[in-house]
Amino acid sequence: MEDFDKVIEELQTSIIEEARKIYPEKVIEYWLEPKNAGKMDNPDGFARITGSCGDTIEISLKVRNDTIIDAKLEELGIGWVADKLVEYNKLP
Repeated sequence: MEDFDKVIEELQTSIIEEARKIYPEKVIEYWLEPKNAGKMDNPDGFARITGSCGDTIEISLKVRNDTIIDAKLEELGIGWVADKLVEYNKLP
C-alpha cells in the first residue's frame, strides 16, 4: 500500500506542477482550497445544470440589494472548474 500511496502522491505533485505552468497561482490556490464548495441553506437563487456528458453543477446564491453576497457550488464530475467560475471575479 505504501508504493500505491507514493505513486498517487507523485502523480498529484506532477499534476500541480503542470497546472502551475498554465494557470496563475491564484487559480491554483482556489483549486487546492476551494472557498465556495458546498450547499447553502435557503438560497435566494438556485440552478442545477447538467451537461451532455452527464456532469452536473448546482449553484446557490444569496442576494441582498441586487448584490450577490454569497455563492456555493456543488459539482459532480467536473472537479475544481466550477469553483473557479465563482472566484473568477476575484482574480487580478
